[in-house]
Amino acid sequence: MTEPALAMSTGDEQPVQIHDALANVDLSGLPSAPWEAEPVQTDEVPGALLRAWSIADNRGECAPIVPAAMGAAEGAHARVSEMVEGGWAVEYDHRGLPGLAANGNACANCGRGVFGIAGTAMSPDTLAGESTLDVPEPSFADGSHLEVEAPADGETVAAAMITLRGQGCVYQVWSFLGEDHVRELVDGLRRVEMREDTSVAVR
Repeated sequence: MTEPALAMSTGDEQPVQIHDALANVDLSGLPSAPWEAEPVQTDEVPGALLRAWSIADNRGECAPIVPAAMGAAEGAHARVSEMVEGGWAVEYDHRGLPGLAANGNACANCGRGVFGIAGTAMSPDTLAGESTLDVPEPSFADGSHLEVEAPADGETVAAAMITLRGQGCVYQVWSFLGEDHVRELVDGLRRVEMREDTSVAVR
């Protein structure tokens, strides 16, 4: 294990448009998306997350989202991550928990990068392939899609890939605390209520 695998795009795909493909899909029987709940205010968001988003190339089409609770990693501190090129990412550190050491190897209790959130440079349309039959099945009533990947054999990091209706990026959430923690983080994801006077200084 070196580091969580983040969504990548070669740029050669000719995908269908997800928005168009979902136009005639009945979403009425699906649950509400977690991020449809009341958004959080910027003063409740880690400064590192706002900073990462503010300097990202895709900030105009990939709004910041944040977990309302951290579960087993409660008390973790966010820092700007350089794991994503063209997008934004933050990693959360918590002393004593498993994570990713500075050399890129998984660690049992270094507490570095215990979990993270990214708004990648990958477009949701690239997930659709070249046919409407390949469009990711909606998971929520707003048309958003969620796919959770359990840890591979011998590893502990689990990851989720998410598309949010109205956003032009693929989001990822990962955790070295396993699949249950990833699902807990996803269930608590909220949009951020941005204001024109928002400060992006890291705190």
